[in-house]
Amino acid sequence: MSGGDAIKTGFTAFFYSLRTVALPFVFIFNTDLLLIDVTVTQGILVFIMATIAILVFTAGTMGYFLTKNRIYESVALVLVAFVLFRPDFFMNRIQPPFEIVSPDRFVQAVGDAPAGSEIRLVLSGPDFDTGNTMETRIAITPGSEDGAKPDCRRLA
Repeated sequence: MSGGDAIKTGFTAFFYSLRTVALPFVFIFNTDLLLIDVTVTQGILVFIMATIAILVFTAGTMGYFLTKNRIYESVALVLVAFVLFRPDFFMNRIQPPFEIVSPDRFVQAVGDAPAGSEIRLVLSGPDFDTGNTMETRIAITPGSEDGAKPDCRRLA
């Protein structure tokens, strides 16, 4: 219809649609965007970082940031976007990840935890129906309102 090259138009449309294809992966790599079990501050930080990542990815795939990008600038923008998409690469430097504690240090870790903090446990054992090893995750809150030390013997 327009008299333009159909192959060139198709490739241009494909590269422009890459950012739309990448959007669902942002939710897979950063489930905090679903706002499940996040504080207001964490939600705002995750939203800002994801917005910047989408804008940088769009600038990299379209070839324009403020002016037309050179090839190495577009590659750098796409790499920066993927670093921002993957929260365990960049976000863990801002907010540290969970600490894995061996079972023999569990009582000490619960005793050292501040009152009101959350400790997540991964318990594994046999499923009584199938005999397969299953995992269960639970969260506990150590400490009490009266300031007494937590009693870990109840969990043993």
